[in-house]
Amino acid sequence: PEYVELNPADTGISGLEHKLNDAPLLASLGMIKSNNAGKVCLKCHSSCKTCRDKEATSCLSCFSGSLLFTASRDTYIKNTCKTLSQCPYGFREEVPGECATYCDSTCLTCTGPESNECTS
Repeated sequence: PEYVELNPADTGISGLEHKLNDAPLLASLGMIKSNNAGKVCLKCHSSCKTCRDKEATSCLSCFSGSLLFTASRDTYIKNTCKTLSQCPYGFREEVPGECATYCDSTCLTCTGPESNECTS
């Protein structure tokens, strides 16, 4: 998995900026030292290729074979990656690899979010 670079103060871990050379401590927190002085890298959730933080709901991109949800509906949560070959009913793929702008609740499939944009 990829890592996201953070300033130590952004992690909420008090005093981390003084512990950047403590590799075992960083590893226990899911972090590694960045090549940029004074920063750490936080491991993304295993489902995310890139992320904002380590939570599964902070994905910015997904690995091949997974789709990124940029909207929430039913059991699908925004900013998560799911191993699917196509967007499920209620979503549409606006950008390759992303299930976005969900359909109106009266639609199974659609070309846009409005009820007059249903295709089924």
